[in-house]
Amino acid sequence: MYDVAIIGGGIAGLTAATLLSKKGFNVVVLEKSTNLGAHNKLQMQGFPAFEIPTLPIRVPLKYKVKKALLWTPSQSVIPFHFEKPILYLHYRGAEHSVDTFLHKLALKAGASIITASEVRKLGFGKTINEITTSGGAKYKARCILAADGASSRTRRILRVDVLEPKGIGYGAVMENIDIEPMEIHGAFSQKIAPMGYSYIIGHSDETATVAVSARPNYLELKLGEYFKRTLKFFRPIIKNGKKINIFSGIVTCGNGTQTLVHKNILFIGEAGGFQDPTLGFGMAPSMRSAEIAVKLIADALATADDRTIYLKKLEQYDKLAKMNLTKKEIKWKWIMRKEILEKISDYQLDSLLQMLHGKDKLIEKALTLGLKQLWPFLITTFFLRPFLFGHLIKSMKSLVHFKKNTLINTEMTNF
Repeated sequence: MYDVAIIGGGIAGLTAATLLSKKGFNVVVLEKSTNLGAHNKLQMQGFPAFEIPTLPIRVPLKYKVKKALLWTPSQSVIPFHFEKPILYLHYRGAEHSVDTFLHKLALKAGASIITASEVRKLGFGKTINEITTSGGAKYKARCILAADGASSRTRRILRVDVLEPKGIGYGAVMENIDIEPMEIHGAFSQKIAPMGYSYIIGHSDETATVAVSARPNYLELKLGEYFKRTLKFFRPIIKNGKKINIFSGIVTCGNGTQTLVHKNILFIGEAGGFQDPTLGFGMAPSMRSAEIAVKLIADALATADDRTIYLKKLEQYDKLAKMNLTKKEIKWKWIMRKEILEKISDYQLDSLLQMLHGKDKLIEKALTLGLKQLWPFLITTFFLRPFLFGHLIKSMKSLVHFKKNTLINTEMTNF
């Protein structure tokens, strides 16, 4: 019997495997793919600079972003140049990526990693201690971490709060793109990315990630059509670009109501809905949710002989993860995005984005010290753009309502 079985070998799963194994626990990771990270197709994703000090594992800081260009709906381009890196990019995929970096760390720490092992069945009882995978293999563990992504199969098997897709992405790794390495282009327009954004990230090997991310409820066409619009929108730099790999996926974002603990199963990473709703950064929240779970598991396993105490200790994860991630960082960003950015027209959005001209230092400060550094600028913006007032009032009401509900739920839990 393993101490902990981890379903999913992504960022959250491998982080948890490394941290638990370093503490001396016997850990197995069950990954459905043959190669860890293969589904990411060597695209690039990033850590905002302000997230780096909060990570439980020190990741390589090789690819630094100091230049970004913002495209408004009218295709006006606003350039930004930064003295300090605002983002640290990493390749995702099965080769030379953050996935393979974490894979090696987990193995070195002593974790067992078994690929081509999709979970098909879970045990039953007051605690769930058995996992059956494709091919009929069975694994037993005292505790289980579900780290199997936004479309978590574990949630579907258990029929526990299947997460609603909040965003859907479609993109490609392309070559022959007129972009510098580690240069980022971002575009906001309802015509090419309904309630979302499109972007291009220049790679170190003269390729680039080109993608669109949109809110599914607002799509009038298939997402592939919006990707075609994105290519046309970025025509000045796409030119005769050629697709190498195509990728797609969904993004979810917890609102504080979803179950994070089911008996002795804890949901981490995107399976727990941990995703930054502003620009879709998910790697840092995934790693930090894993860290919170590991600390509680280490304490709980010491009392595993007393099932009642053991399960009560694991239940604390729901409260702590929501308090430290959902409440403090995710929920307010989601409300601001939903009540403001998703309610204004392209014309209004264009007017708003134009105010960022010359604000290089402000953007650098926000992405190196934290997004709350933007508050003084945002307050000024509300005065200069009156159409935002109504949306601001609605967002504030939503925040107050959320805080009241959180307080009530906390008091009930304590009672």
